[in-house]
Amino acid sequence: MGHIPRNGSGYNIYHHSSHVTSLAAWYPVLAPFEGGWQVSDVPAVGDANHFSIGLYDVTLTAPATHLVVSTGTTLEMREEGETRVWHLVSGPARGFAIALSDRFEWHQTEREGVTINYYALPSRGGRDPQASLRIAADAFSVYNRRFGPYPYTEFDVVETFVSVGGYEFAGMVFIEQSLRVQGSTSQLRFIVAHEVAHQWWYALVGSDPVAEPWLDEALATYSVALYLEDTYGEAARRNMVEYFRREGGVPSGDEPGIVVSALST
Repeated sequence: MGHIPRNGSGYNIYHHSSHVTSLAAWYPVLAPFEGGWQVSDVPAVGDANHFSIGLYDVTLTAPATHLVVSTGTTLEMREEGETRVWHLVSGPARGFAIALSDRFEWHQTEREGVTINYYALPSRGGRDPQASLRIAADAFSVYNRRFGPYPYTEFDVVETFVSVGGYEFAGMVFIEQSLRVQGSTSQLRFIVAHEVAHQWWYALVGSDPVAEPWLDEALATYSVALYLEDTYGEAARRNMVEYFRREGGVPSGDEPGIVVSALST
């Protein structure tokens, strides 16, 4: 039996509060076999999970008051007294995550035939959740066009109390609620677009995010630059790149050719 932590342990991706329960890496899973069993310890900094592709068929019993969001899609939901039984399934996915809350406010749009859902926690002030949904949908459209079609029928963005801004899972991402409520527009835009990009860099192109995080994290960050360019113009992309140059102490100049050439097609 597992006990979901209530204190601020790790990134709060396996966490319970009065507002939302976040379930990531909550079940036993076979380690990936890549030249040997990949059983490295969970690092203090960086992604916590590295899963092989699997097909998931999950039955979850939850309070009838709660809305359940997960990797994959809901095949069936039935009432049983004061509970609901959710039958959740996925296509090929690198892991299976769940979030549930009795406070979610559900917003929805569609891009390229894919349903995009945004589940917001209630807040006083801050931006309208529709603004976050629009960022996610715009970024999704850019990546779908540039990198190839998203293979699932829906994509979920869920506000939780994740402590690192955002965290990616197959078919869904967690976004820290305070970014929408208290963060700047540029912070919100970057984190949401970055996490959406992980649906390609990690979820579809399956690198090892624990042992080699530079692969998916670098590509997800560069993808944000492409989203900014396509959505707001070249100046927006250039401003983001220059910001990271200043933060990293790198002299100004042309962007690294190896990155540009890798994505120019």
